[in-house]
Amino acid sequence: MRAQHTPGPWCISDISPTSVICERDQPGIAVMPFKREESERKANARLIAAAPDLLDALERLAENPQSFADIMDCYGRAAIAKATGDDT
Repeated sequence: MRAQHTPGPWCISDISPTSVICERDQPGIAVMPFKREESERKANARLIAAAPDLLDALERLAENPQSFADIMDCYGRAAIAKATGDDT
């Protein structure tokens, strides 16, 4: 069963003093509150922006668990990198 959410990919549009999660060029998925430290706010924003990619990788794995290595190489590692900020 597919989740009903705003389709990805999501991105971070850093609008100081908050980070805004957007869908392509459309803002409005989520806003990270200014009350957090900047590093924590950005880490939270990266994790939320990666949510559709992480869900996609998990759904692919659930449908075909014997292809774990291929799924991790194609989808999982990219989603993890996006969530942790190592995708640069």
